[in-house]
Amino acid sequence: GEVITEDASFTLTSINHNLFSPRQFSVGLAYEVPAFTVALDVTWQQWSHFPSPSSTVEFAFNIPGLPLEFPPSDLPEPPRFSDVLVPRVGAEVTAHRDAHTELIFRGGYFYEPTPAPDQPGETNYVDMDKHGFSLGFDFSLFDVTEVLPKPIGIDVAGLFIWMPERGYHKADAADPVGDYTASGVLGGVSVTTRFQF
Repeated sequence: GEVITEDASFTLTSINHNLFSPRQFSVGLAYEVPAFTVALDVTWQQWSHFPSPSSTVEFAFNIPGLPLEFPPSDLPEPPRFSDVLVPRVGAEVTAHRDAHTELIFRGGYFYEPTPAPDQPGETNYVDMDKHGFSLGFDFSLFDVTEVLPKPIGIDVAGLFIWMPERGYHKADAADPVGDYTASGVLGGVSVTTRFQF
């Protein structure tokens, strides 16, 4: 057969970011008196360095003898996330303690503002403010038997996160996604037992 061209090449390069964890810095303090402790901290999260998760694609053709030219691909629009401050407060109170038992109740709250800006253009980074509420208790037994003289305990904790509704409004009335709202709730429970021998 006839050879149309020789030494042709095609190069495709795709780069994207799949995981990002913001740099964080926390400061806190605690106040403790018999049977009661309260703690407060504030965390700075550097979300402004969050890169676009969309792929950056570059390609190059080298086909001698053929006048082919391809325009460069569009770069992903930067997310423009903001740094945020996340306050947290927690407290625990010892409700009961004697020679063989101890019962401690715990509670906490945090507020995490969303780092994502409004989405009037083509991007859709959907995120809301988060209010977190936690409750739990710790029950311990001491000197149960001579075989188990060390503490035995059970720790139960629950977390509820409420994300209030947030509206997104597009600048272009013909946007394929259009205006929308987002909200949500998350919850979880953990149970931990402790044995020491």
